[in-house]
Amino acid sequence: MTEGKTVTVDVINQTKVPEMVHWHGFQIPPEVDGAHEEGTPMVQGLDHRRYTFTPRPVGTRWYHTHAIAGHNLQRGTYSGQFGMVVIEPRSNPARYDVEIPIVLHEWDPFFSAENAMDVEYNAFSVNGKMLGAGEPIRVKNGQRALLRILNASANRQHRLAFSGHTFEVVALDGNPVRTPRRVPVIEIWPGERVDAMVEMNAPGVWVLGEVNDLERAAVFYKEGARHETSFHIVAEK
Repeated sequence: MTEGKTVTVDVINQTKVPEMVHWHGFQIPPEVDGAHEEGTPMVQGLDHRRYTFTPRPVGTRWYHTHAIAGHNLQRGTYSGQFGMVVIEPRSNPARYDVEIPIVLHEWDPFFSAENAMDVEYNAFSVNGKMLGAGEPIRVKNGQRALLRILNASANRQHRLAFSGHTFEVVALDGNPVRTPRRVPVIEIWPGERVDAMVEMNAPGVWVLGEVNDLERAAVFYKEGARHETSFHIVAEK
């Protein structure tokens, strides 16, 4: 989207239960914001609703269902009803060579056997893919890459590292930081966004992923079965 340029989005609800789309991080009127408590009408089952608004401010935003999940782990942000939105300025003097969206999410949730209030997962993904299922990100030596990282989890914090590189954090939750800082690890909580610049000055194949070994391997036991998934993204240089 472009800052200040009106957009229209049609939301079609093909389920039988009410739904709602929340535009997270946007400064828009409550009737289209997507929060029921602020006065946005629900999209009723087998119905549709048109959202028209002027997107602002500039930055990394996202949209997601605002339905209450309760004990239904197929609803709310446990589901795949979300996506990243970038609001671009009208004039964009880009200070980077390549822009890489990174969306973190978990799948196949289940209530923990140890604590019925905790939710665990059998699979973790970056941009909907696990290691080996998607193409590597390819960049050229010397390029500056802007990583737009979104944690679209319902409840899970993540800590990411990029072997051979450091992150220069330039924005948090879509808003520029006053003083960019270089960090070796990014810690990101549910709903948060981190914009980080990376200097691609170390030729080779590198892995960007979760620093927690258990989550990276994603080894959980459920109903006697052992599930193994991976939580990586590969950047080839």
